Amino acid sequence: MLPSRHDTDTLRPGSIPATAQMFAALGDETRLRLVDHLCSDGPLSITRLAADAQISRQAITKHLRTMETAGLVQSLRSGREIIWRMDQARVEEAPLPAPDLRSVGGGA
Repeated sequence: MLPSRHDTDTLRPGSIPATAQMFAALGDETRLRLVDHLCSDGPLSITRLAADAQISRQAITKHLRTMETAGLVQSLRSGREIIWRMDQARVEEAPLPAPDLRSVGGGA
């Protein structure tokens, strides 16, 4: 494991550890489907997110909490429901690991 650039580097937005956590959260097909759903349909409740899913609402909530910890989504209480939305600002401030990933491995 490579040492951190700064011993005090925390999970502040835009830091390498925060970005790694964000990419790790996206490393699951179910979470990628939830991201796609939220990006295309906007803020949604668990009920709406689970309508077409093959997993339980509890499982969806667990995935959303993982993504919330990573800074990908935010939750907002609306009456008795919790509405989930993408945290676009956090996603946009994540540094990309390389300017052009197509060059990795000799690809064009």
